[in-house]
Amino acid sequence: MRRNCIKILFLFCAINLRAQIGFEIGASHKIDHISYELNDDFNLGIQLRSFAKINLSKQIKIKNELTFSKNIHSNSGEIAGKKWVQRYIYNWMSISSNMELFLVRNFYVIYGINYNYLMSNNYKWKWSDQASSSSLNLSELDFTSRTNTSANLGVGWIFDKKMILEIRCENKIADGNFKLEPIDLKQYIISLGVGIIL
Repeated sequence: MRRNCIKILFLFCAINLRAQIGFEIGASHKIDHISYELNDDFNLGIQLRSFAKINLSKQIKIKNELTFSKNIHSNSGEIAGKKWVQRYIYNWMSISSNMELFLVRNFYVIYGINYNYLMSNNYKWKWSDQASSSSLNLSELDFTSRTNTSANLGVGWIFDKKMILEIRCENKIADGNFKLEPIDLKQYIISLGVGIIL
């Protein structure tokens, strides 16, 4: 499946001679806008993204992306004077199609749709001097149970002609069966990335 996704990505690049390819690396955080508390409930994501841009005009571009991300959800506490920590580590692959609308020469708004697939999930815990790690069995889940669709909206800036800086806000909009879900504005993912256009 990974090979097919990469082929599709470069196909988007090949259909237009004015297309650009590049890479982006960034970090993300899932935010609860009610509490803003990070002490015992923390989410961190690391993303590696490759993209192909198709220039429709000077103001409008289509940006197709293939993203691999690792998301870490961590909880901690204390029982009888002994500290405990548990972590869930999720590995995702996403295929995205976005529209870039340039408001001024190097500043743009980006918005689009992401199709996300959960590749693996690991669980780690530590209590006092004991620790354990295990991979959760995802084979029992069907394909649609490991997928979802999300939408993102953000802004970006191109500097030094080849470097890009983007910040995005993402929220889940549908499950694996493409059944629309109510958007939960209480929780969303905000990400920051920096990349290079080749």
